[in-house]
Amino acid sequence: TSTGRRRPASAGKRRPASAGRRPSSAGRRVRPSSAGHRRPASLRAADSASTAKGKQKLEATRLRVAELWEELHIPERERQYYKRKYFSSDDTGSVDNLMRLSDALEEHRSKTLQMLKCVDLRESQLQRLKDLSESIVQSSISGEKTVGMVGEMSNLLDSLNLATFSCCEAITEWRRGLCQPQVRTCDMHGHQ
Repeated sequence: TSTGRRRPASAGKRRPASAGRRPSSAGRRVRPSSAGHRRPASLRAADSASTAKGKQKLEATRLRVAELWEELHIPERERQYYKRKYFSSDDTGSVDNLMRLSDALEEHRSKTLQMLKCVDLRESQLQRLKDLSESIVQSSISGEKTVGMVGEMSNLLDSLNLATFSCCEAITEWRRGLCQPQVRTCDMHGHQ
């Protein structure tokens, strides 16, 4: 060549006839057979069992929420709101929100029972104090010694003081779990 370029040594060699052809799959997407798209039967069965368990759990949660609404005397307006929002849908977001609602109701139930237990304990101590004071009055009228009863009353008053404090704490904790009323501002015509 006049330009000083030389051809590569492989350029002069003859290539086999198949070397110039592209493979049959070159440039095309190969689709797997229809058997390749199907999942194994064991996995399909596991998916269907999982879906069935999920639906059972969802239905059980809906029933539990309804039971808690009755037990906790949740207002009908609030029940209807949550039924429309979470009971009619099976999407993941609604299911998660329904689970959170169930957890919140269970926590509210627990705090309510704790508060009621504290109130009941305080009421029983008040009744004991009333009974003891009546006994002291009767004993003093009949001339009996009331020194032991006065000591018992002192202990009972200390217990009542502690029970009152516990009751106030339980009520405060219970109230924290209640929904706060929403403030809505309206103009003169009642529009929000």
